[in-house]
Amino acid sequence: MNELGQKVTNGILNDVKSRYVKNEHFLDEISRLLGISKSGLYGKLNGRTSFSFSEIIEICQRYKLSLDYFA
Repeated sequence: MNELGQKVTNGILNDVKSRYVKNEHFLDEISRLLGISKSGLYGKLNGRTSFSFSEIIEICQRYKLSLDYFA
């Protein structure tokens, strides 16, 4: 993922985490939403693998966020 994509992804996840999900449930909620394991999610959060565009769209739709806000 390029630098802009990583910034957008981080912005979306930080916004979701701070506004919608209690910290202790954040990883569980996002991994369930995306249908991936928590270890798979950790890989994405740590930059070892990238979020797909469809995963970002799914997160934005679930939490009613606009990609325009983060670009």
